[in-house]
Formats: sequence, C-alpha cells, structure tokens
Amino acid sequence: MHISEITSLQNPRIKEVVKLRQERQRKKQKKILIDGLREIQRAFDAGFHMEELYVCDDAEIAAARQFGNEQAQLYKVSDSAFAKMAYGNRNEGVIAVATEKVLELSELKLSELPFFLVLDGIEKPGNIGAVFRSASAAGVDAILLSNEISHPFNANAIRASLGTVFEVPFVCAGTEQLTSYLNEKGIQIVTTLVDSEVAYTNFDYNQPLALVMGSEAEGVVDQWTTFDSITIPMKRSVDSLNISVSAAIVMFEVVRQRQSR
Repeated sequence: MHISEITSLQNPRIKEVVKLRQERQRKKQKKILIDGLREIQRAFDAGFHMEELYVCDDAEIAAARQFGNEQAQLYKVSDSAFAKMAYGNRNEGVIAVATEKVLELSELKLSELPFFLVLDGIEKPGNIGAVFRSASAAGVDAILLSNEISHPFNANAIRASLGTVFEVPFVCAGTEQLTSYLNEKGIQIVTTLVDSEVAYTNFDYNQPLALVMGSEAEGVVDQWTTFDSITIPMKRSVDSLNISVSAAIVMFEVVRQRQSR
C-alpha cells in the first residue's frame, strides 16, 4: 500500500474528509467516516471496504495497513491536519473513509427464533449507538429504524456503539413498510409503552419477536400503539428511562426467558 504525506490544512483531501462529517455529504457520496482502531476493525471484519486511511503517527502505520487493499490509499498527515479531521477532540489512532453498505429488508437473515429491535424516531445519535452496543451483546438479529432522525453511521453513534453499528444489521424504513414485513414473516410485534398494563417480565418472548421502542420524550408514533404492549414498572416520580437503558433492560429479559426455556 502506497503512503502519501499531507501536511497542509488546505490540502483537498483534508477538506473532503471534513465534508464527510456532514450527514448530507455522507449520504450523497455514500461514504462513512470512521474514527479509531477498534471501530475500524469492527467495520473491516464486517466486510466494509476501506477507501482511504489517515494516520499521524508512524506507530499507527502498521495497524492501518491491515485494513487496506490494493485500491486503498494510506495517508500520513500532520498532527494539525489529523486534529482537523478527527471527531471531537479525539486525535489518536486512525481515521478511515469507507464505502457505505445499506441493507434492504429483503436482505436480512433471520435466525431460527428471530429477534428484532425497532427504534422509532430516536433523535440523539449517542443513544442510538448505546442501543446498538446492548443489542449486539443481546444477539438481536437486526435493528429496524422507523421515522429515522439520526443515522447509525453518525460519528457520535459510531463512537457510542464502540463500532457495533457495523456488526448488527440494520434497515431504515417507513412504519408501514416495517409492519408489513414483520407481519409477512409472522413476527410478533410488542411495543414498550409507559401506560401499558403488562409488566415487561410478564410477557412471553419465546416466539419470533419485534420489540418496538420510542424516544424518552415522544414515545412511538400511533401505528405502533395498536399492537401488544409492555411497560417497565417505575417508582417515585420517574415515568421514563433513557432509551438505551430501557432497551437493555427488556432485551436481556428476552435473552433470560429464551435461555431458561
């Protein structure tokens, strides 16, 4: 893999990478910007194609080479150039530009006892990333995002997920499309609602399942409230939990029930 050096902050390559911090540019160019060796490793292991790799330290060159291929380009950049490209104040490791991979519902692979997590209208990318991390640990088949506001390939989502957004398959689609798909596959839909009368521990998850969760502030859109529902009982004045906490609680109850079946 050939190495080129860049020192100027005005270099066109640096400017193009900085542009990819904007979601509009990422979607337009169908590329992802990935910060950090751990995150890049997970994307690479999941089959994402690395187009460009940027390092500022000779010690990182060997690590970056393992993610490359004949078409990938490796750049050694100045500290100031790397800091300009890096997300937040993270200025260590490697930055990669990867080709985006977008899945369709028809491409999802189902396990013998499918388990989907549906995220409806989740706004904060950090919450999305944290949910992906728990979903990866719980072994969900895929995450379905309806009424998408923030995308899992947002830099904050990638960081919060520790790169698991590349491991857990996901699809962004409309509510009607998702409900049609789940019904067609014979998958039970259950929505987490604050005012449900069924505690999450009293529901039987030993069936093909799609667990629907909305934002802490807005909940889910009306279409999801027509299905079976569960709630997480709470005490004192608390009436909701952060989506990443709620999702982890219920997902691991699903795991517990299925393992004790």
